[in-house]
Amino acid sequence: MYNIIVVGDSIAAGRKVEKSKSWPMLLAKAIDEHDKDLTLVHNLSIPGDRSSSILDRLEGELPQRCRKKYPDDRSAIIFSFGINDAKRDLKSHLLATPANLFTENCRLIADIGLKYADKVMFIGLTPINEESTNPSEGFSLSNIDWEDYNNAIKTVCLEKELKLITLIGQWGESETTELLLEDGIHPNELGHKKIFDIVRTEIL
Repeated sequence: MYNIIVVGDSIAAGRKVEKSKSWPMLLAKAIDEHDKDLTLVHNLSIPGDRSSSILDRLEGELPQRCRKKYPDDRSAIIFSFGINDAKRDLKSHLLATPANLFTENCRLIADIGLKYADKVMFIGLTPINEESTNPSEGFSLSNIDWEDYNNAIKTVCLEKELKLITLIGQWGESETTELLLEDGIHPNELGHKKIFDIVRTEIL
């Protein structure tokens, strides 16, 4: 059995789009085209999750899904989070998760993933359109903060020698508004398809 576990926030959960068009579901459908028996995709993404909440739940969620029933069973974990950590409160101007704590959380998350899975990878932050984010929700997102948190994930992947799927560069600036919903944060169906096209080359 090959278990592919996706752990993330609302973007990986497919919030605000038809769930069958989210990138984890597109990945599951692509697998089903040639393997309906030996490969499973488990989407453990929860909208609103930050690195700390993901860290809190990993030890409870991974052991059974990564359990080896037969010697050749294997598991891969795809971590996709960070946007909620990078939100800045409009009143206090404080970040939801300080950048140094976010980096340490990513290290701990990577270590737990490596404890249970044969392969661990991270997806870099999805590009945002900060001009479209809604201040009435009480937070802001800036490209400056976004870059700090994206670089934190990159740093941890380099330290741990993990695969990093970088969206920036493959998801060009000119495409950002075309691939995001009106909130400037969540990918639309085209955006999810773009992420899927990148992820599947690394995981299958």
